[in-house]
Amino acid sequence: MSKLKMVFESVERPLEISAFDFDDTLVKTKSSIHMTNPRGESVTMTPAEYAVYEPQSGDRFDFSDFEHLKNPTPIAYMVLKLNYAIRNWGTKNVFILTARGNPAPIRAFLNDMGVPDIRIYALGDGDPQAKAEVIRREILLRKSVDVVRFYDDSAKNIAAVNALQREVRPTKIIAVKIG
Repeated sequence: MSKLKMVFESVERPLEISAFDFDDTLVKTKSSIHMTNPRGESVTMTPAEYAVYEPQSGDRFDFSDFEHLKNPTPIAYMVLKLNYAIRNWGTKNVFILTARGNPAPIRAFLNDMGVPDIRIYALGDGDPQAKAEVIRREILLRKSVDVVRFYDDSAKNIAAVNALQREVRPTKIIAVKIG
C-alpha cells in the first residue's frame, strides 16, 4: 500500500448533519393555514406567507390542511441535495424538521420518491426555537459534529438556528434560506 493511500485512510472523515424543512423547502403543496382574527375575519395563508406573519393577540389558526399532503410537487434540486446528504453522511445524520404535526404523509411521500428512511421530526409547532432546539440536541448527542447544514424557507428559522453558533462551537452551522 502506498504511503499516500495510508495517509488518506487514516484521516478521520468529518461528521456532518443535514436538516431539511419540508414545506417550501423540499416540496410545494397546496396546503394552507386558515386564520380567524379577533374581528372575525377569515384569512388563508400559504406556508410562505405564514412564515413571515407576526401573530396578533386573538388570532386563531387552523392547520388541518397539514394533516395530509395536498398536491405535493418536489423541489427537484433540494431533493437532490437530500439524497446527496444521505449518500455522504448516512440516514442517521440526515433528517426532516417540519412544523407539521403528522410525519406519516411525509414518510409516505419520501418513500414513494425512493428516499431512504430518515428521521422526521414533526414538531406540530411553528416556533423557530423548536427547530433550533432539535438541532442543538442532535449536536449534543454526538461526540463531535464538524458541520450542520440546515435548509429552510423561513428567515426566522434560519436566524434561530444561526443563533446556536455561539453555543455549539467548534461546530460550524451553515443555514441556507431556500426560495
